[in-house]
Amino acid sequence: MADNKVIFEVVTTAKGTKRVQKQTDDLAKSTDRADRSTKKLTKSRDRYNRKEKGVAGISSNSTKNFSKMQQSIDGGGGGGLVRSYALLAANVFAVTAAFGVLSRSAEIDILTNSMDRLSAVGGTSIKGITKDLVEASGGAIDFASGMRQVALASSAGISGDKIKELTTVARGASQALGRDMGDSLDRIFRGAIKLEPELLDEIGLFVRVDEASEKYAQTIGKTAGELTQFEKRQGFLNAVTEQGTRKFKDFADSVDPNVYSRLAASFADIAQSVLSFLNRALGPMIGFLVDNKVLIVGLFSAIAFTIGKQIVPSLGSFTSGLASTARASAQEANEYILDQNQKLDAYQKFQKGVKAGEAKAAKTAANVSRDFKGTMFKSSATNPLNADDNVAALNDKKLKGTERQKVVEERITILTKARARANKENKKIIDAELVVRKAETAQLTLQKKLER
Repeated sequence: MADNKVIFEVVTTAKGTKRVQKQTDDLAKSTDRADRSTKKLTKSRDRYNRKEKGVAGISSNSTKNFSKMQQSIDGGGGGGLVRSYALLAANVFAVTAAFGVLSRSAEIDILTNSMDRLSAVGGTSIKGITKDLVEASGGAIDFASGMRQVALASSAGISGDKIKELTTVARGASQALGRDMGDSLDRIFRGAIKLEPELLDEIGLFVRVDEASEKYAQTIGKTAGELTQFEKRQGFLNAVTEQGTRKFKDFADSVDPNVYSRLAASFADIAQSVLSFLNRALGPMIGFLVDNKVLIVGLFSAIAFTIGKQIVPSLGSFTSGLASTARASAQEANEYILDQNQKLDAYQKFQKGVKAGEAKAAKTAANVSRDFKGTMFKSSATNPLNADDNVAALNDKKLKGTERQKVVEERITILTKARARANKENKKIIDAELVVRKAETAQLTLQKKLER
């Protein structure tokens, strides 16, 4: 039974494995370097691309263009330009805002003087009516806004008492409906003066001109068609006051106005007082400039020259910054290409080492199978399919590659057919040899693929 044992040893050396492992490590290192270079190049390109879009103005809107320019303030040389632009915009905004504030304050001063003149001529104190209006609103309207409404109502022939009544109605409507006091007051005055019910509908007053005219005509002994425009307005005003008082007087008496509206009105009054003082000081100077256009041109030229001195150096800094960024991007791109080439070389060496190691292993396994040390099966048949010739060919050391594989496959065929009629002991011998011959066939096939 000892003769039936099959000893099959595969001996491999670590030399080829170590070589492949070294090439694998080199490939990993090269891949890591290429990855770092790729990330660096991508970051640099994104930064440069933002600057390009910001300068060219090719983003989806102007806000994004400015944002992309702003992102390069600390790292791309665009900071000088952005700061200069911000300085210019801030100065222009400040001048524009100051001009608007002073201009509106001057308009209020002119209105105040006009109302004083009208009071002197007509014998009615416009300022007194305005104070009554502010008091009727609960302090939610500043004095300047109140004076504008009083001026409008007075020009339409509305008395001071009616103005106060309308203000009380507007206050009650704003508190009942949660509307802004200024908007309610503006709607009730314009609606009553211009006979526009649509303006009054939104503050809960539903008055129709025809119905109001007929009702007023009856009180003065006329028909609706005989009323003058002033009488129609008076009838409409009476109807608005009557309905508004009935609906909203309780709200006006029991609910206090919004404290923030009162605070805003107080701030507006204080600001107007300060601005009026400034206008009295600046007015003569501005008037002098207006009368001397040459001085205006000189003043604006000096301002433009001062801002230009700040912008021109920033433009140079911005341009040099872009050039520096472009050079850095080009250098990083070159480094990226170099790392990619190194990665490719390392990968090719790795593949070559793997193939060499596999070929060597296949060759070693094939040689081991070729040097089969076990007991070979010998058929007792009269004509064993040229089995003797096949055994002689297997022992031929000169047979290699395809010829060797053909002989091994023929041996496998012989053994397979013999096994079908062999006894138990012979089957063990055949099975042991079949394992080795099939392994050799597989290794010869692999070796042939690697050689190709």
